[in-house]
Amino acid sequence: MYKNYSILVIICARGGSKSIPKKSIKFFCGKPLISHTIEQARKFSWADRVVVSTDDAEIKSVAEKCGIEVPFLRPKELATDEISVIPAIIHAVKMAEVYWKEKYDIVVNLGPTCPLRTMEDIKLTIRMLVDIPDTEAVFSVSQSHDNPYFNMV
Repeated sequence: MYKNYSILVIICARGGSKSIPKKSIKFFCGKPLISHTIEQARKFSWADRVVVSTDDAEIKSVAEKCGIEVPFLRPKELATDEISVIPAIIHAVKMAEVYWKEKYDIVVNLGPTCPLRTMEDIKLTIRMLVDIPDTEAVFSVSQSHDNPYFNMV
């Protein structure tokens, strides 16, 4: 909770990546990639709940071993290359609200493939969302060193 705003943290990790299947559970620095994000989420004291949204039983098992509850699986139709993460987040919020019988004021999406974010990065986004008038969403970005069209080739 931050300034009486309840916070739900969602970690979206689908199993069907075309480039690197199940990349969220590939090892990075000695442990599954998703575990770095789960550790951050568990240390984030402002979070009222943390949930992993996945369509994959193996990713679910890894998340649970890292201490995160995975009370539901994401439908396969929300885990394809053609669909954005937004419908998966909406699904996770609705399912979490039903499961825990709670409503959330703020939803934070922590991507499992971004293990280098800091706790201060996470807190700063919440502060910006709450403390800057008329702010409805905050996204973190970083400056690209290459022309974005290069990445499309």
